[in-house]
Amino acid sequence: MVPGTDEVENTFFAQPIINIDTGATMRYELLLRERRPDGWHLPSSFGLPFVEARQLLLAALTHLDVKQIDLNLTAAQFANARFINRLVELKLATPELVHMNVELTGTPSIITLQQMGVLLSQADIHVTIDDVGSDNLRMDVVDLFPFIDNVKFAMQNVRHPGSCADVEAQVGYWKRLADEHHLHFTLGGIESHADVDVAEQLGITEGQGFYFGRPVIPQ
Repeated sequence: MVPGTDEVENTFFAQPIINIDTGATMRYELLLRERRPDGWHLPSSFGLPFVEARQLLLAALTHLDVKQIDLNLTAAQFANARFINRLVELKLATPELVHMNVELTGTPSIITLQQMGVLLSQADIHVTIDDVGSDNLRMDVVDLFPFIDNVKFAMQNVRHPGSCADVEAQVGYWKRLADEHHLHFTLGGIESHADVDVAEQLGITEGQGFYFGRPVIPQ
């Protein structure tokens, strides 16, 4: 909070997405955080107006060594054609922003995905469905596959004590499904060398998690 006002201070933290084979950073996921008296926390609302989202994105971009990002959008932001058009304009007007994915934790309707996909394609902005296998099951997303570019599996959402083999089986299932539909696959929640071994055994090259780096303020 800003002293003496009710204004909330937001910023984007950045967490790297790594090429597991080489260790190189492929891009950064931008994660919204809100300042409170005791530090930075998850925000009370993820639905930033575009003007603020643009300001925070450009501020973060200046400090990133790799100018490729994943930006999380709420369902309302993604379904808002004005928001998406302004995002396209931002991408086209920012040549230093080499590549952008938008990440969706919810599943839009096919009609919304088709409509917004046409707009996003003007700036070659790709669409990722996050949390497959946990929040988003196969029956929720399989019909969306022709209209997206990437799926992301979060190991932390399905990890339970003594369930290593089951987690590996689920990761393998979703990797095969992504391959069958010619989609990129990102494995999130990598926290140990054992998790890296799982990824390598399954031919997964895009990884994210505390093993590679925690979210931090770009600087």
